[in-house]
Amino acid sequence: MLALAISSDSPNRLKLTRAEEPSCNGSEALVAVHATSLNRGELRLLGIRPDGWIPGQDIVGIVERAAADGSGPASGTRVAALVD
Repeated sequence: MLALAISSDSPNRLKLTRAEEPSCNGSEALVAVHATSLNRGELRLLGIRPDGWIPGQDIVGIVERAAADGSGPASGTRVAALVD
């Protein structure tokens, strides 16, 4: 999986890097993110968060795997979310 993460060795503090595949607990869905944005608060955090932090809390995508407990949207559902 590719992610834009903080990297102190990059002039703009961001670097496209490989990230670990996500693991979900029973009440979380896995979403294939098709687009994200960096909001104003995240831009402010770029100066204080540690290397490896991945900004991009505003996302849109498609649910690849629904939550195991049956809560939330079904697989294939288009979603917009604010995530941490």
